[in-house]
Amino acid sequence: MSAELERALIDRHGPMLPSRVLWKVLGYSSAAAWRQSIRRQTVPVPIFKLEGRSGYFALSRDVAQWMAQQRMTATEAADQKGGMS
Repeated sequence: MSAELERALIDRHGPMLPSRVLWKVLGYSSAAAWRQSIRRQTVPVPIFKLEGRSGYFALSRDVAQWMAQQRMTATEAADQKGGMS
């Protein structure tokens, strides 16, 4: 699943995602929520700055891996909940 997500992100945005894309892809409700997460250092993927560019960036690969992990965790939780009934 991670490889498929990575390919989709790269096809659409390239190998690096800028802040204006990241906050939406990572599910933040607003750009302000994204900035607050940066301040609190709670962004779930490694982010970095590029010299001469504004904002933060993340690798499409890192975002795809995080998304796939979130899906796997949710699926496992649902399986456990269903198994307890």
